[in-house]
Amino acid sequence: MFPEYRAKDVSVLTFNLTWFCPVRCPYCYRAASTDQNSKKVLSKEDLIQECRVAAQYGIQEYRFSGGDPLSIGDTLFEYADIVYDLTGKKPVVMTSGYSINDKWLKKARNKFSAIAVSVENPLNPLQKVVDNKRILEIIKDNTSDEIPLVYGLTLVTADYFQDIVEIFELLYENVDQKFMPQLDYPSLRMFVQPSHSQLKDIREATKVLFSKYSIIPYYFVYLVGSLVWLEQDSLRININLEPEGNYQIYDSLLERWQVEYRWQNYVRQQQRSSNICRKCEWIDSCKHHPFWELKYEWCGLRKAIFEGMYEGLGIDSTLNTEE
Repeated sequence: MFPEYRAKDVSVLTFNLTWFCPVRCPYCYRAASTDQNSKKVLSKEDLIQECRVAAQYGIQEYRFSGGDPLSIGDTLFEYADIVYDLTGKKPVVMTSGYSINDKWLKKARNKFSAIAVSVENPLNPLQKVVDNKRILEIIKDNTSDEIPLVYGLTLVTADYFQDIVEIFELLYENVDQKFMPQLDYPSLRMFVQPSHSQLKDIREATKVLFSKYSIIPYYFVYLVGSLVWLEQDSLRININLEPEGNYQIYDSLLERWQVEYRWQNYVRQQQRSSNICRKCEWIDSCKHHPFWELKYEWCGLRKAIFEGMYEGLGIDSTLNTEE
C-alpha cells in the first residue's frame, strides 16, 4: 500500500459510468467540467480491471454515478453483476430517477445495495425535468430489500430554511419513517451565504428536529462532518474513475487513492494551524471543502446547525449566529 493508508478508514470507488445526463440540474457541479451530451460509457474491460485491483486492495464500497448511470440502459445491470462477481459487494447506484419505471424496477431487483434517488424539495423543486411527485410515489410504493430505494440528496435553499421541519416530515412520512431524507444545501456550484434571519431559521429547525428524532436530521454533506467518522476517528476516501477509464490525471487507482489521503491530511493540518479555526468551538466537528480548501464563508451555516443540535439536546448554546 502506501504510508498514509489506514485500514480503519472507509474507501469508496465511484465508477462514473457516463457523463451523459438528460436532466441537467442547474446546481450540478459536474456540468462545469464535463460534457453532459457525451455518450461515452466506461468500457467493460476497464470496469473488470479496476474491480480486480480494488478487490485486491480491499476497497469497501462501490458506487455507480455520473452523469446519470441509468442512461446506459441494461448495461447498468450487467455492470452491477460484474462488480458483485469480482468484489463480493453490490454497488450503490446514484440517480435522478429519470428512467425509473416498473420495467426498470423489475430488472433492478437484487442488483444493488442501494438505489439512491435524489429528490427535490417538495415545496419548491429546483429542477422540474423529473416529476417529483412520481418519484416520491415510486420510492414509497416499491422500496424493499430486493429494491432498496432510498433518498439521495434533497437540496434546500436558504429561503426555505423556515420550512425545513415541514419539508423533512413530508419526506419522512412519505416512506412511513423507514428511512430519513438527506437534506442538503447547494454548496458546490450555487453557494449563497445565508442571511442572519435564515441562520436563525436553520438553527431553530435543527433544534426541533434533533429534539424530536435524536439524530442529525439532514446531511448537509459539505458542511457538517459525519458523527460516525468523528467517533471512529476515520476518514471517508472517495476515488473517482471516469468514463474514459482514468482517474483524472492519475495513472492508477493506487496513485489517485494516495493523492486523496494526502490532500485530506494537508487540509486537516491547515485547519489545525488556522487561527480562525483554532478559536472555533466546533473545530472538532468541522469538515473541509471537497476540493481541499478551507471555506470560511460556510462557517456561519455550520455553527447555526451545531447550535441547533445542542439546543435540541437541551443544552444552552452561548454562541451567536449573527457574529
